[in-house]
Amino acid sequence: MKGKTNQTKQILHDLKERFGEGPYEVMIAGAFDLIHPGHIHYIQEAAHFGRVIVIIARDSVVKRIKQRETVLDEKMRQNIVEGIKGVSEVILGNEDGNWYEPVLKRNPHLFLMGFNQPGDLFHFEKIIHKKGGRTIFRRSNSMEKSYSLQSSSQIRRRVIEIVNNKIQ
Repeated sequence: MKGKTNQTKQILHDLKERFGEGPYEVMIAGAFDLIHPGHIHYIQEAAHFGRVIVIIARDSVVKRIKQRETVLDEKMRQNIVEGIKGVSEVILGNEDGNWYEPVLKRNPHLFLMGFNQPGDLFHFEKIIHKKGGRTIFRRSNSMEKSYSLQSSSQIRRRVIEIVNNKIQ
């Protein structure tokens, strides 16, 4: 992340106001199947705020939520993400998809949602605080750079297109 956006400044302000000076612990989550520039941007943004813990969605959860199999299994995805600069720790999420248990267990200062991940941040924060957690929830910035393939779904479609063209 080159410059600080207003959103980044606001998140830093919120962290300092709530917890004082850092260092902070930041949690992010996702499938992280077929790593692409959007994943790297998300991790780098999280690392800007502090020590990054990544929750990898379980294969069964991805299948249930996204209605598709992962290309890489959860252990492979965990291993790949562990090797990305800026990542301090990688844990597998719960089999039942219960996202708040790992958050409550670790109680990070910040949970940074991906810019395109669904969910109501206020609602998530309320659930965690009701259960005794301190975590604040904020959404990451979208990528400034424009790449032709910015999601795992786009990569999948491109691979299918290439394979289909070779078969014809």
